[in-house]
Amino acid sequence: MPQNIQTIGVAGAGVMGQDIAALAAQYGRTVVLYDPVESALEGAAERVSTLVLRAAEKDPTLVAADILARIRTTDHLTELRCDLVIEAAPERLAVKHELFHPLEAIVSPSAILATNTSTIPVTRIAGVLRRPERCVGLHFFNPVAAMRLVELIAGRRTDLALIDQLEALMQSWGKTPIRVADSPGCVVNRVARPYYLEALRIAEEGLADYTTIDALLEAHGFRMCPFKLMDLIGIDTNHSVSQSLYDATFQEPRFRPSRLQQQLVDARLWGRKVGRGFYRYDDKAAQPGAYAPPRNGPKPAHSAAPFPPIFAPSIGWPRQHSLRRLHLHPCMETGIINAIRSRAALVVGSIFFSLLLFIASTALSDFQSLFTGRDSTIGEVAGKEIDVVELDQSFQPALAG
Repeated sequence: MPQNIQTIGVAGAGVMGQDIAALAAQYGRTVVLYDPVESALEGAAERVSTLVLRAAEKDPTLVAADILARIRTTDHLTELRCDLVIEAAPERLAVKHELFHPLEAIVSPSAILATNTSTIPVTRIAGVLRRPERCVGLHFFNPVAAMRLVELIAGRRTDLALIDQLEALMQSWGKTPIRVADSPGCVVNRVARPYYLEALRIAEEGLADYTTIDALLEAHGFRMCPFKLMDLIGIDTNHSVSQSLYDATFQEPRFRPSRLQQQLVDARLWGRKVGRGFYRYDDKAAQPGAYAPPRNGPKPAHSAAPFPPIFAPSIGWPRQHSLRRLHLHPCMETGIINAIRSRAALVVGSIFFSLLLFIASTALSDFQSLFTGRDSTIGEVAGKEIDVVELDQSFQPALAG
């Protein structure tokens, strides 16, 4: 276990910042949770306490009082004099620059500055630093306690020794870190965007309503359907990530954000955290009906059903080309996932994004076969045959499960 990282600062007391702070304290680190908004810290302290108590209930070896004693909150940036500072601010480059620029002068020369960015290249974030070699991407997934995967991203000038150090730290925390190239969206968010965006477009075009789309995917074996998943992540957060990736890829049309999702953001229907999103949440159970399309907008093609006959066989899956919008093939061509040839990458199949890899290899072509009667082509992604054995033979059970 790395011993030289004993104090950890977390900049940003939102959901991700709270989760990271609770995790670090659980593994014995002294944590300073910073946010410039004092009211945000009050809510954060309450939720962190809930997270720690929940963890202690599951693991009797943990003492909640001891863990909470290692966490303190502050609205003063100067108190982030820590061995490692993890930025968990909103996904906007200007916000991250405004944080890192003064922070570099506060921390010690040996301190590591990490960003939890999900879409912005680390090199771009580090551009504001005098010593960009100390900046590294450390991307956790929501919910942090349950999601084992962590993406480790080295910027163009990142000291690779820091990647080794953080990899060991994450492993000591029970995580499975994977090294990925510095690119907008890295791997998981690059692959995940079409899963959300294509579902949103189907709903926008009136081909099916959101409950029908979720019911279809759920009946096909997916653990988490797109609209329920957006509600869990936070519709505002999910939309922000889509917008950031769209901008970072110079308005690549495949990543164009959804107007429908923007409407829900504007209406403050942000999902589970506010009790309403695409669904409403009574006693934490998802109930359809919280969101309704505009009166003058497209009408849902069908109502929700356990496994509805959504499309006539002659029509087929309405967006069968969406299979080819999953970006494993472009990621491989651009070298983003060259590092994912090891067993460590199996974790991608163990979290909720496992369904994305499953989609890439089988499911979407199965949808086409289901609705058109055509034979499916296993492993066809973006028009290219991909032999999953290329990645790792042990990958196959994850793809199939």
